[in-house]
Parts: sequence; structure tokens; C-alpha cells
Amino acid sequence: MLYKGVVCLSFFAGLLDWVENAVELFYIKDPSSFSIALFFLYSVFAVVKWLAVAIVVVHIVILLAKKTSELNEVVKKGGEICGLVHSSVREGANQIIHGFPVN
Repeated sequence: MLYKGVVCLSFFAGLLDWVENAVELFYIKDPSSFSIALFFLYSVFAVVKWLAVAIVVVHIVILLAKKTSELNEVVKKGGEICGLVHSSVREGANQIIHGFPVN
């Protein structure tokens, strides 16, 4: 559920950016008639947009950290398995080379 919320939040940040840019176009068109209330609304859109972007980026970093730790566990277990296989193969090769019976 959190994942879907963060995905929606990223699209919401894009929508806020679009609205912010539209308000800025009104300001560029006629700066003298641009009201203080509209300028305040423009600022609110910008702050909320950057807050949403920050939340999404933090969530992505957390997900990457989790995936990295999971990958490290897989690599560690894989290394243990490879070590066991390597020692078994080496033991079998020593038995064949030195004439010991192989079970």
C-alpha cells in the first residue's frame, strides 16, 4: 500500500509542477495585475511539490537499501554454498588422486 501511495505521490508532484508553471505563465503575462494571494498560492504549490519529491526520493533510497541488503544476503548464502561445493569437489579429487575409494 505504501508503494502505491508513493507512486501516486510522484504523479501528484508532477501535477503540482504543472499547476505551478501555469500560475507562473499568468505572472509572466501580466506581472502588475498578479495578486498577492495568487503569488502565495504559487509558493504553496512549489513547497508542497518539493516536499512530495523529497518523500519520493527518500522512499526510493530506502527501497534500494533494502534490496541491497537482500542481495548481500543472497550473495553471502551463495558464497557459503559455493564453498561447500568447492570443498566437496576438492575432497573427491583428493580421494581419486590418492587412490581412496569414492563413496
